Amino acid sequence: MGPHIDAFCGETCLKLVDIDEELRYLKNTIREKARHAEPEVRSQLEKVMKRIACNQSKVAAARAQVEHWITDKAKAALRFRNEEIPEDSMRKQRRVAEADRYAAACIDLAIAAVDEAERAALEAWLAREDTNSSRCDPQKSKAMA
Repeated sequence: MGPHIDAFCGETCLKLVDIDEELRYLKNTIREKARHAEPEVRSQLEKVMKRIACNQSKVAAARAQVEHWITDKAKAALRFRNEEIPEDSMRKQRRVAEADRYAAACIDLAIAAVDEAERAALEAWLAREDTNSSRCDPQKSKAMA
């Protein structure tokens, strides 16, 4: 029974060494790919930040339009509670145009929200990558301490 146990232990040790080497290779491959991905992520983040900056005035105008619409609707609701007010053709057309502007403003705000979500996701990826690389890189961990 002794030689069988010794053989089993020897095989197990060899397998563990092989597994350890494969895991190290995999970690290095992942780190290398992440190094190549980081500049691409930073480039995309820069594009998103420029797009957000360029659209700031448009988004501010859209917010103001939405707030104006909501305020007007609230006032109208208080003023005309369940009463039917006859509208002439011109008033209906103005209401349609106003509703169209409100819809366009909401679309602008939704697009801005998507840009902000993309920015947040890219920043989260970079932060996670920074944390992972400092955790895996003993040199960085010592430098940070």
